[in-house]
Amino acid sequence: MKNNASGDEPLKALATKLTTAARPVALRHGIRTFWADLAIDLWTVLQQRVAYVGRRIVFAQRPSDYDLWEQFLLAELTEAAYSAALRYTKRRSSLELQKDLYHAFGRALDDIGRQALLCHVLTVFAEDGIIPAPS
Repeated sequence: MKNNASGDEPLKALATKLTTAARPVALRHGIRTFWADLAIDLWTVLQQRVAYVGRRIVFAQRPSDYDLWEQFLLAELTEAAYSAALRYTKRRSSLELQKDLYHAFGRALDDIGRQALLCHVLTVFAEDGIIPAPS
């Protein structure tokens, strides 16, 4: 992938929105670490997962493929954020934390909207030459 500062902006903005959605969940579950440390870790892993999953949207052929891709994205985001959050707590696992992260990310993606989400992801890949840019 090219180092395109402007092209990375949509993914950075999406990662920021997702990190913001995770914050109240972390606090509700007693993760009381210095928020900046957790936020940086969350932002990093969420941006990486969006980029990873975003590459798979290129293969979508039908509208129903988007729904599967979105569910895959939610699962990947949840797993990434959950793993990052566990590094800041003494708990070994928490199904409630996973569930709450999943729902928070689902609401965030709903708020962003399907069209905007696709725009965030596809813009980056068009600029990087992974998919053809719209003409």
